Amino acid sequence: MDRTWMPTVAGIVNIICGCFALIGFLALALFGLMFQSFPDIEAELDGLPLIFIQLTLAVGAVFMLITAIAALVGGVSAIQRSRWAWVLAGSIASILICAPLGLAAIILVVLSERELRPAT
Repeated sequence: MDRTWMPTVAGIVNIICGCFALIGFLALALFGLMFQSFPDIEAELDGLPLIFIQLTLAVGAVFMLITAIAALVGGVSAIQRSRWAWVLAGSIASILICAPLGLAAIILVVLSERELRPAT
């Protein structure tokens, strides 16, 4: 079977989306840690507990980290042309990060399924 450009482009798109998610993870994590350094922040939050805000930011950061890892693993697998299921999972994670890029990645992965699946 001929090697096409579609899995490579899908892999690059997944890696780009994974990098965006890693940046988002770092931003949420640092923003959550930054709340601890403000002494009287609870008075300005109209009674909203500080722990609730930190927990919400932590859950968002963990979600971003999981989607980033899935997108990066899927991108590397697409470039290596192996493990079609991981490539598809990475493309689905990419759609959660950046919808237009993730949609393009899913379309490219589905169109190049024969090239990514092992020959039986």
